Amino acid sequence: IGNATLARVVIGAEKANPERYVQLYDLTGISVRVGRDLIPASFRRVDYTIHDLQRAYSPSTGDRLFWAVPGGAPPLLNLENADLRAGPPVDDLLIDLRRAWIRAIGEHPLAYLQHRSAVFASLLRLGQSEPYGAYLDFPGQRATPQYSAIDAGAALPGRDRAEAALSAYLQWAASWTSLFMGWFWLAILLIGLVGGMFLQRYGAARIAVAVSLSGLMYMLPYAIIGPASDFRYIYWAV
Repeated sequence: IGNATLARVVIGAEKANPERYVQLYDLTGISVRVGRDLIPASFRRVDYTIHDLQRAYSPSTGDRLFWAVPGGAPPLLNLENADLRAGPPVDDLLIDLRRAWIRAIGEHPLAYLQHRSAVFASLLRLGQSEPYGAYLDFPGQRATPQYSAIDAGAALPGRDRAEAALSAYLQWAASWTSLFMGWFWLAILLIGLVGGMFLQRYGAARIAVAVSLSGLMYMLPYAIIGPASDFRYIYWAV
């Protein structure tokens, strides 16, 4: 509570309502499964058909709905306050969005569960041979305008070699091990929890149970609120 007050009053931070991403993503997932657009008109960036929505939808990420992809179609939905169509105040539009989201889940629970199951399975990389968003290609990332804008200036001695070596190692680990697969860490947590419960007479086992529960309590809610399949969402489980 104190941090929120400090950010709002002293720093002047504005509430961004990040939950709208998940709500719009869920509405899209439900819409493509029932064959009917359930998204409030105020959040539509352009006029589109249900087929456009189906092409833009992916259980791996909702980013293609909100941001342009090089060489791809323009984004279909508005995520920022400034992009919303003129009309009622933003707070009223967000209330309408929340109501539409709750109504869609209530009317189409099976489609919602199918969408959420697909998103969580993608986060865990079940049935997938490659990780998703597991690491940055550091030399390649440094060449982008976004990186250049925050580059500190003069490079430290050996930086390029260190970046290349780290990128090569990460690429190797992603290709030849399961270290960047969500299911691997979920399995480790479950093994730690079950094993620790059977060995509670040992003090270390109790620590294993506590740590495993902490990781599971962080990881499993992504079955409901997960916005994408990026590996960074399960860092705490690791």
